[in-house]
Amino acid sequence: MYMKNFIVIIITTFIVMVIGAKLSHKDNVNYVSTITEIPIKTVDNISYVNISINGSKSTFIIDTGCSDMSISNKDLKQFLNKGIIKKSDFLGNVTCYNADGLNYNCSSYNIRNVTIGYKTLHNIKCVVSNYNSSPKLLGTSVLKQLENIKIDYKNNIIAF
Repeated sequence: MYMKNFIVIIITTFIVMVIGAKLSHKDNVNYVSTITEIPIKTVDNISYVNISINGSKSTFIIDTGCSDMSISNKDLKQFLNKGIIKKSDFLGNVTCYNADGLNYNCSSYNIRNVTIGYKTLHNIKCVVSNYNSSPKLLGTSVLKQLENIKIDYKNNIIAF
């Protein structure tokens, strides 16, 4: 009788361990998400996303036709005054091209941290337009680093 109870206890313990392991694995899979969804706002077919530049929140236009991250000279001055970008972040002058094919000289800066949702990208090149009215653009060099990106206009989200 004692041996029979011992065997039942061993078998029951084994079954509980196997079922527990399967449930534990199932629970881990359910709680781990590999997709980040960030809300976007679309106005007049222009999509905006909130990001953080070196810890400071800002709104940028998602622009798949723009090569790099881009800000205006006016934005640069504000970021420099607030310490968001430092003079030591200056990378040099580069030639930029407009959508109409015209080129112009502009400066470029290293953005140490760009945070989109829960993902932080490091050392992002940002070009500075000489035009004060130029919008802040989040271009493909940044978007590519998010990998497997999807812009869902129906649900107003960017997912990666």
